[in-house]
Amino acid sequence: MNPLNGIKNLLMHPYARKGFIFLLSLIAASSHAQTGPIDSTADPVYKMYMTSVGGASNLFNGTEYTAYYPSTRGTPFWDTAGFKTGTLSYGGVVYKDIPIAYDLVSNEVLIRGYRQLVIKLDPARIDFFRVAGHLFVKFNGDANSRNLIPVDIYDMVYNGATKVYVKRRKQVARNIGEDGRYPFLTYNAFFVYKDGMYHDVSKRNDLLAIFKDKSDAIKTFWKQEKLNFKTGAERMIAETAAYYDRIKNER
Repeated sequence: MNPLNGIKNLLMHPYARKGFIFLLSLIAASSHAQTGPIDSTADPVYKMYMTSVGGASNLFNGTEYTAYYPSTRGTPFWDTAGFKTGTLSYGGVVYKDIPIAYDLVSNEVLIRGYRQLVIKLDPARIDFFRVAGHLFVKFNGDANSRNLIPVDIYDMVYNGATKVYVKRRKQVARNIGEDGRYPFLTYNAFFVYKDGMYHDVSKRNDLLAIFKDKSDAIKTFWKQEKLNFKTGAERMIAETAAYYDRIKNER
């Protein structure tokens, strides 16, 4: 997927930064009529913009990542492959083709710097990052909402009129496994943004309460699509939100 699409979608969100608009207009102007991803090594406007802000010097000046998990089984990272190339917005500047990893235990976003040094980013300066088809956004508060979710990094798994966020985290198990190592345990918290409010979703009935005006249609949809909260909560929540956006104006 073209990274520009994710940036454009993010700009539609209530807490999007106005500073993105200028950068987006520059990049979009240079990439008009392109059908594939932007080649950052060949894009003259991107090069000019990066030069004007001092290149990537502002990005690679964080502190070294030192988290260590001895005698564990599995990975602390969001993606089992660890580092993957993605797009990062940091301090209002968008960087492309950056090796990114997300440690869910320490809740740190990492990049590879000079001589493969692993650097952890300042969480206060993270705007969003897109990697492996996922858009992670930093929530810093929302003046347009009647309630808030905690300041943190969330995976935006659906971005329509209704929005779905997942807070992903891991922790090292307290009990040792049969192989003599401690496994990583995964936890996800789900939030739906609808009508100016954030709703915590921890069970099937929470969705029916959020979308109560279309509850009968949603129950039928669940049955048709064989959606089950216990075995596939994330898919069920995201697909329910998307379905609701499609039918909400139907009588």
